[in-house]
Amino acid sequence: MHLIKLAVGIKNIDELRERQALRYKKYKHYLHITRHYPKKYEIIKDKGSMFWIISGYISARQKIIDFKKVEHDDGRFYCHIILDKNLIHTQVISHRPFQGWRYLNDEKTPKDLSVNELKNNGKLFKILEELCNRDLIFIIILLLITIKIIYNKILTWEKIMKIFNLLFLVAVSILFLNKVALSLETKTIIDLQLAKKMADACEAKRATTEWRPLNIAIVDSGADLVLFRRQDGAFLGSIDIALNKAKSAVMIPYPTRAIGEIVYGKDGEPARVPGLATVDFLVPFPGGLPIRAQNGDLIGAIGVSGATGDQDEECAQAALDSVKDMLK
Repeated sequence: MHLIKLAVGIKNIDELRERQALRYKKYKHYLHITRHYPKKYEIIKDKGSMFWIISGYISARQKIIDFKKVEHDDGRFYCHIILDKNLIHTQVISHRPFQGWRYLNDEKTPKDLSVNELKNNGKLFKILEELCNRDLIFIIILLLITIKIIYNKILTWEKIMKIFNLLFLVAVSILFLNKVALSLETKTIIDLQLAKKMADACEAKRATTEWRPLNIAIVDSGADLVLFRRQDGAFLGSIDIALNKAKSAVMIPYPTRAIGEIVYGKDGEPARVPGLATVDFLVPFPGGLPIRAQNGDLIGAIGVSGATGDQDEECAQAALDSVKDMLK
């Protein structure tokens, strides 16, 4: 039994390695932090691995050493999944994204790549890239035609067309991979700097009023917490509400005011999806807003709680307005 997790905002294995090195400096362990403690931890511990989905593909794994329940500065307990330092390359398998982590059975795990396989894969990609970048594909085709003319029995025209089709497919694939890499490189993500600026704007808005103190939660597109801030005197009960407002706004994804209308109806009209009321984390009243880049991509959400619903939503909107120029 293993775990599988989407490496949010990570473009390649080297970048994942760098992020984990930063966490090691803080926690003295290579780890992943999650709110949910795996019930099957005893089966996984010392035997299982964390498989990482990077850019839509399972690409690497790390051996899971231990699970620890740790209290953070916000007074909440989190599960620290302690990982081995070594990131092991695996066979690349396409996998759709999902929220949080999931269990992964042994029969579904990709095999590890050997050193020779890693070298061969890297060399092959470089060779194909060189062929595409230097227009050598067309030179090869000319050579094949020349061979056909000189040695008529070596290659038939049918074989030449098969080779041409194969080389053309390789060229198109490389161009597609380059476009995907470029889109991943330029995708806007929520980092701590952006989240802090939003929280600061939210607090600045509240400071101009006599509203009650606020709890502010900001999550990324995977509903993982990026920043949580509790003002002095803010209701303790509003901590979970702020977090769930943010999760609701990123996982549905609509403003939580609109979610309330979807679940319970509006102005006497019947609810469109009343079954959503059974979702335990859902918050169907104002204060949660999705965060989108200028191109419309969903990159996270903010949840505010402590004042009235309208006031919470106003603060959340002030936070979004403060980073409009950064959401490109």
